[in-house]
Amino acid sequence: MANHCCHPKNKTDYLLWGSLTAIVLLCVHQWLFPSATIMPAWYRTLATSVFDLVNTMWWGVTLGILMLSVLTRVPREFVMSILGTKGGFGGLLRARAARLLLDLCSHGILMVGAKLYERGAGIGQVIAFLVASPWNSFSLSVVLIALIAGYIFDILVSQGLLPGNQNQNDLPEDFRFWRENQTGPSEY
Repeated sequence: MANHCCHPKNKTDYLLWGSLTAIVLLCVHQWLFPSATIMPAWYRTLATSVFDLVNTMWWGVTLGILMLSVLTRVPREFVMSILGTKGGFGGLLRARAARLLLDLCSHGILMVGAKLYERGAGIGQVIAFLVASPWNSFSLSVVLIALIAGYIFDILVSQGLLPGNQNQNDLPEDFRFWRENQTGPSEY
């Protein structure tokens, strides 16, 4: 297997399916029998906690899946023309701005960050995107923490201490986000 990050197609992910089964069973039990006193106290606490957590984060994961679906339909060239292919400070600023505009919770944003990486965003851009969370604090995001983290990762990649993104490609030289026609600029 050339790429160590991918699992063989025929191998069952027992951690995923076991965790999902446990979460579903705990949620169903808490939903149907919220005050079951015959269960031990630790089980009631576990069922209540899992049920509350799922009820708290379902919308963030759902929005993340929707944004991921939209991002999958957008051509790679458009995504990279917005984020920039050269990286550097400008690319980090654009990644941070994209994250500030895309106000998803941390559960949903992880999926979008993974898709940006797959689309060819640099490691520093992905880190800046993930760290620049308006949920942490808008002032933290503005105080350059995301930019510093992204810049550190860019340095680690440039020095060969971290591998670069294998999905990263330059845009074709004739690619333009806006094209000029005889009546003025228009979108592709």
